Amino acid sequence: MIDKCRKLWTVVVVFSMLIVSMAAIAPGASAAPVASFEVTGPKFGTSPMYVNILTNFTLTASEPSDIWYRWDDTPLTKYTEPFHAVVIIGSAGGAPPLPMDLDEGPHTLYYNCTGEAPKSLPIFLDNLVPITTLGYVGTHYSGDYQFVESDTQITLASTDAGSAVKEIRYAINNGPETVYTLPFTVLGLGLQTIVYWSTDNLGNLESQRSITVSVDNDAPDILISLGTPQLTVSGAVHIGATTPIAVSFTDISGLSSYGYKIDGGAWTDYNGPFAIPTEGHHTIFARATDNMGHASAEISLPVTVDSIAPVVTVTGTSGDTIQVGLGDKIVLQATDTGVGECIISYSFDGGITWKVYTQPLQMLGDTNITYYATDALGNSATQLTVRVYVSETSSSWRLYLGIALIVGGVLVAISTFFMFRKVPEAESSVKKKALKSREEEPEPKKKNHKRKR
Repeated sequence: MIDKCRKLWTVVVVFSMLIVSMAAIAPGASAAPVASFEVTGPKFGTSPMYVNILTNFTLTASEPSDIWYRWDDTPLTKYTEPFHAVVIIGSAGGAPPLPMDLDEGPHTLYYNCTGEAPKSLPIFLDNLVPITTLGYVGTHYSGDYQFVESDTQITLASTDAGSAVKEIRYAINNGPETVYTLPFTVLGLGLQTIVYWSTDNLGNLESQRSITVSVDNDAPDILISLGTPQLTVSGAVHIGATTPIAVSFTDISGLSSYGYKIDGGAWTDYNGPFAIPTEGHHTIFARATDNMGHASAEISLPVTVDSIAPVVTVTGTSGDTIQVGLGDKIVLQATDTGVGECIISYSFDGGITWKVYTQPLQMLGDTNITYYATDALGNSATQLTVRVYVSETSSSWRLYLGIALIVGGVLVAISTFFMFRKVPEAESSVKKKALKSREEEPEPKKKNHKRKR
């Protein structure tokens, strides 16, 4: 009896639910429309969903109905077609409404069908591109270019205020693009160009940035050069007291300090050519440090300063005169304490034509000889003049040219000269009287011969 009652109750309940269900869905009636959204284009994440100005929003209704939407607390806008993250602003006077971009950052999209409670979608508007910065680990100097060593590590870092950085890429000298994962170095010498950029998770692409780097692993190159006059004799460099001395410093990254010193003196900043006025042996030193901190070794150049002119002598002179016999020869002799290799120049009787002395000068009459000497560095002696008197007999002296070379106080070469016997005064007088008597002897008279007829 009880089981029959239970079965009857179950049938009644099921039948009642069927009646209620059928009554709820009356003929011609439909369910309330429900709005939904679809996002296409750039997007990342869900809550919030990161989007940019290119992202499309599409709204649909489950049943025919008007759909409404708004951004944040702006007025409702009737949905007609897919839209971007812009606000439609109405215009006065019946003009078409104007779209206005939303500001960067978080926003909320509200949407619903007519009669439906509004629903929301949190978004983050991200139109900004990432910003990539380049850095260095190791020796580096920023000048006309970015100077590095071959083992200096180059780092890349990027920041993005929105959807975050997806990747960093770089390329060297128009080479293949590489996804940055670890610091890298630049190989090879010379100027090299690195381009780099980042992309965020929305695809916002940063414009390529570029930087030119140059690898500098070496200390500066230094060269000491000498102007004129200068002469190298047996490996020794001779210069004058006014010879310009220039020092050149060359380095890829430029110089932070550079200078020179003479002998054991103080270091001096190099500002241009200089000279050493002090006679004797000296050593020039130079050094430099570049902007990368590479210090050169000191270089040196030994020189000998010779500013003293040679001295010319005429052996046998008495003061500024000399007496020789007819046809005798005058010899000029030069001495020099420095580089030597002298050239003696002379002229007769104040003439403007100077001749280079190469052999003894034969005297055929009274004359004035002006002479001077110049050494191989151009040091010239003061011009001197000697008065030569020529007698009709052989003189007491016969001279021969010689050049004595004294270097560093040491006599390294000397010429010789020959001296002939002096003519006795008595013998000279006899010859003069004989000559005079011959001059005074009357010429023989000519005889007149008459022709005989």
